[in-house]
Amino acid sequence: MTENRIELMVPVGQANVKDSAMAERLSGLDGKVLGVLCNRKHNAHLLLSHLIEGLKGRYDLPETIYREKEAAGPAHEAVMKELMEKCDFVLNAIGD
Repeated sequence: MTENRIELMVPVGQANVKDSAMAERLSGLDGKVLGVLCNRKHNAHLLLSHLIEGLKGRYDLPETIYREKEAAGPAHEAVMKELMEKCDFVLNAIGD
């Protein structure tokens, strides 16, 4: 007699979560440097372009730093460091 057997797979992974404090809210956006991080998905650039245009029409933003990352995975450490050091606030979009 053959034994019928079912193998059960549990698709649960390990989450690596770091506690971190929220950034302080800005009192306003005039004179602030805008950072943009695009994940290169199909509509991400389009969405971010509209947001940038709207923000620039409403606030005095002297500079915009636009960087891209691969759709899967985090941005390179150098990109994150640059955005943290040079920008007052950063937009990030997923445009599926």
